Amino acid sequence: MDKPANIVYILSDEHRGQAMGHSGDPNLHTPQMDRLAAEGMLFQNAYTPSPLCVPARAMLLTGRNA
Repeated sequence: MDKPANIVYILSDEHRGQAMGHSGDPNLHTPQMDRLAAEGMLFQNAYTPSPLCVPARAMLLTGRNA
């Protein structure tokens, strides 16, 4: 089996796929994410497991619910 060529892991607090400038959210300025989207890297399935940053990070790291 071939190894994957590229893996991108981006961790941002309380971020979902629609909360980016390229997705049409007028309240956000996300120039680097917009640049990635312009190059074909869309984050349509991004989500946060919790509306608060610390529990969301803990859930990602431990796999347990808050």
